[in-house]
Amino acid sequence: MKNETQLQIAICNYLKLQYPGVIFFSEPSGLRVSIGQAVQLKKMRSQGKLPDLFIAEAQGLYHGLFIEIKAVSIHKIDGTLKKNEHLEAQSNMLTLLNERGYFAVFGVGFDDCKKIVDDYLKII
Repeated sequence: MKNETQLQIAICNYLKLQYPGVIFFSEPSGLRVSIGQAVQLKKMRSQGKLPDLFIAEAQGLYHGLFIEIKAVSIHKIDGTLKKNEHLEAQSNMLTLLNERGYFAVFGVGFDDCKKIVDDYLKII
């Protein structure tokens, strides 16, 4: 199991324990599936680079929370995003989701993701 997968499972377990009434789901594109299943999944989404986790809980001005989960840092020392086509596409998707009224961010590591979740759900 990849590091990001283990991290995502840990975050999902945290959500289940800490916020049992919250509805959430994970985007399945990172799963290893057969070619046939991959084709089906691709047909069932508008486009790629969707964030890993969605929490279906409106808070304030936001319709819900999307987190693109990363196990290791994605930023250079100066704080800018590392030069990587995949990261740039994910960042663009987060921007599109933010423009549509969602809180959509990168989360790096368990502690960062936990803080994002807790800060977002602090009213519950």
